[in-house]
Amino acid sequence: MRWLVVVMALLTAGCGTTAASEPSAPHRVTLRGMTVESVPADTGFWATTTRDDYVWVKLKLAGRSAMPVQPGERVDVTGVVVSHGPDFAARQGVTARRDVDRLTRLGSHVEVEQADVRVVPEPVAPDQLAT
Repeated sequence: MRWLVVVMALLTAGCGTTAASEPSAPHRVTLRGMTVESVPADTGFWATTTRDDYVWVKLKLAGRSAMPVQPGERVDVTGVVVSHGPDFAARQGVTARRDVDRLTRLGSHVEVEQADVRVVPEPVAPDQLAT
């Protein structure tokens, strides 16, 4: 298990509610320099630091809005860690078996406002700078 999956598991340990307790405070996180791996749903995408570290980023959209990211882009996101059940993938319109399995296994995602997703510009190589 990689660091991002471990962090998500720790943060979601107290995110839900039980009959005997009140909901815990939301866990706000900022993930920097993540690479968009894929965009398999209208309201969500996979972001990763490596091939084995990944997180589902769910956009809270008001109405229909275009996905603000493309696969391969680097992003910074700030949002709240939310636990989810095994039906989450279906509710998001995710159908690819690999994505459904990942979402079910993770059991949590980061929920963000569209304004809290920032595409990080690629650095310009020194030989490409205008003189």
